[in-house]
Amino acid sequence: MGGRGESDGYDGPSQGVITLKGKNIDLSAAGGTTSGVTVVTGGNVNLGDETTNLIRIYSAFDTESGLKGSVNDFTGLYAGGWDSNNESNITANGKTISITAEAQTQAVGVMAGSNSRLNIGGANTNNVDIRAIAEGTDSGTLPYGVWVLNTEISKNTSESFMQTKGSKASIIGKNIYISAEGAGDVRGVFVASNLLEPSRKVPN
Repeated sequence: MGGRGESDGYDGPSQGVITLKGKNIDLSAAGGTTSGVTVVTGGNVNLGDETTNLIRIYSAFDTESGLKGSVNDFTGLYAGGWDSNNESNITANGKTISITAEAQTQAVGVMAGSNSRLNIGGANTNNVDIRAIAEGTDSGTLPYGVWVLNTEISKNTSESFMQTKGSKASIIGKNIYISAEGAGDVRGVFVASNLLEPSRKVPN
């Protein structure tokens, strides 16, 4: 990884912040269930700025550990918040942004879960390349390039639900490439809301 990491400290449940700035930022993760960048419960991650040439995020199974044949799932970028007061955010800005998730079963390039915001690219971004590759051969594989999801979150088994905001993903660049490859449920871009009662949805 080229660049430096900065922590802006912790000031309550929704103020955890990590900022990475550099000419080139390279993040990779390999294992059984892996994400290149994960932000949950009100965290914030800022990758790059207008001076960054390349952001590369690569998440894949670890072939040396023998995990290739097992059930696994990988996400390049994932953000999700527990409730509407703990929104999670990821911002990635650079001239070229490349995000790849490669898995045996479920591969998602970019995922915005409930109570989250993803902002990828900006006015200075030339290319955004998002790839999801599920290498399994059965119909149960799930490669999604970009997945924006809003699901009700239960507090406990008594069917009490947390309030949720609809998640949002913004992708900006002169050239945007999104691809999904696999044998099962293949989707380049997928947006879904599983809110059962609209009255429980918090306005964005």
